Amino acid sequence: MSGSQGKPIFEKEYMVYWSETDAAGIMHFSNYLRVCERVEEEFYFSTDMGRKYRKPSRELWFPRVHAECDYKSPLQARERYKVSLEDILIGESSLVYTYNFRHLNGSLAASCKIVVVAVTGFPPRKTKVPREMVEKLLRLGARLRSPPPEGESGQVSG
Repeated sequence: MSGSQGKPIFEKEYMVYWSETDAAGIMHFSNYLRVCERVEEEFYFSTDMGRKYRKPSRELWFPRVHAECDYKSPLQARERYKVSLEDILIGESSLVYTYNFRHLNGSLAASCKIVVVAVTGFPPRKTKVPREMVEKLLRLGARLRSPPPEGESGQVSG
């Protein structure tokens, strides 16, 4: 699924460095999540939200509560590839980021999903995603999560 505009919300090209590979010369599975976070950071800093919402503080931060990747085709050492932030699904207190890794020929290398939850204070307490942030993300192509069915809390478990 792409953002509400039908195209990726954000996209960057990278290269697989030797230090990111395993003994077989392919990108180690753990590095996909590192690259997802790099794309997230570059996305926010390409907007006016980077300094306000992505700077760790006790006021508001977004810890990861779930991460998953499906690997389809390995990325090789020194290979250039693209990562697209395909979708941001906005919940009351959570954001779900969906990423696609593609070889430059367009074939899918991996798909990843990361769920973050808005928290405040220390010890952290869950809070709502700020309205201003929701509005800006929607303008950039994010989508609102449908309300949960009656009788369900709709909360992200962590």
